[in-house]
Formats: sequence, structure tokens, C-alpha cells
Amino acid sequence: MRYIRNVKFPFRTPYDDEDRLAKLKEIAKASINDQSMGQADLNLLKSWGVTEFHGYEGNYGIDLPADWVSDYARAFFNKMGYAVVGAEYFYFSPGYKMDIHIDGAQYCRKAKFNWAWGGDHIFEFFEPLEQGNRDDVAISGSAYSWGFTEEQVELKEAAPMGLPSLVCVGVPHRVTNGPEPLELFNICIWKKGLKREDDDFGGMDMEDAEKDFHEYLL
Repeated sequence: MRYIRNVKFPFRTPYDDEDRLAKLKEIAKASINDQSMGQADLNLLKSWGVTEFHGYEGNYGIDLPADWVSDYARAFFNKMGYAVVGAEYFYFSPGYKMDIHIDGAQYCRKAKFNWAWGGDHIFEFFEPLEQGNRDDVAISGSAYSWGFTEEQVELKEAAPMGLPSLVCVGVPHRVTNGPEPLELFNICIWKKGLKREDDDFGGMDMEDAEKDFHEYLL
């Protein structure tokens, strides 16, 4: 069983508006530094369809609508039988160690595609030894998170992130950052034909993705 696979896609980045992403980072970093955001910036984020913004300990996560993913990337996933339903952008400060957590309301094999930029960092994946703690996690402020202590999990795989990756986020996992800032851009996609009630927080299973995208896995 694998938890992370490097991927080589037929496109360089999952977005094509560098200026908009740069402005988003500028607004986010300023708001983290002074713990406030001006009305003009709030209006701009709203016009861009930003659905949630979470700041914590000098780090932040932003939920983005599907149109932040490039037309080319969306067409590619559509051809592969998947629909892009959103994206996420994260900034982690130097030396930051993420809480061990699950992206969702319960353990599953849900996966996302992840792009990472920055210095040395390690993605760790665990299996739970006992039940975690609901909402006890400072990742996104989401009501759909379970937190775990080191004693509640067993490490199964650890790998550096340099290339785009397929990552299993329905199991306990965390990122440990090195001495440089880290940026992550995730694509959230849904397998066509999957009803929303069939999955609690995302529509791509790790094993399905490994089969469907096998020609792009490294």
C-alpha cells in the first residue's frame, strides 16, 4: 500500500495566472503579519471566489474555486474521467511542523494531487492505532478534521516533496518543513459518477487514482 506517488503531468503548473496567485500571497502574508485585512482586499478575494481563509501561527491555508486551476489542467482531468471541484493554497513558515491529521470526517483512502515549492520538507503518512480527537488540529480550522498525537499513530511512509505528487490525505499525515518557507497547491478532484454521499470529503480514491493515472506515475 502506497501513500505518496510522484507524478509527471503534461503541464508544468496547475494554474496559469501567476499575477493573481502573487497578489493572493501578498494579501495573505500581510494579513498574517498584522492580523487584519482591509475591506478592499476582502472585496478582491470575494470577487475571486475565495471561499475560506485560515491563518494560524504565521501560516495560512486558502480554499479556492475550481477556476483557479488552469483550463488545460481541467481539460486534462476531464479527459481522464475526473472533474476539478476546487483547489487549496497553503503557506508554511520555516521550521513549521504540521499537526498529524486527517482531511475529512473519517479515515479513508481519499487522495489529492499536490504541487510543492520551497526548501527541504518531508511528507509523513501514518496509520491510526486508536481514535483521534475531533477538531483538535490547527490546519485549516475545518470542522472536518481529526487530530492525532504521536502515540496514537504508526509511521508508514515518509518522503520529500519535490515533484508533483499524488498523496493520500484520508489517512493521518503531516508535513514537516525545513529552514525555508514552503508553498503547496492542491487540486481537489471528483471521479465522475461518484455520488457525493459515497465519500465524506473528496471524490478520488488513492487506489483508483493509481490505476487511472498509472501512465503519469513515476
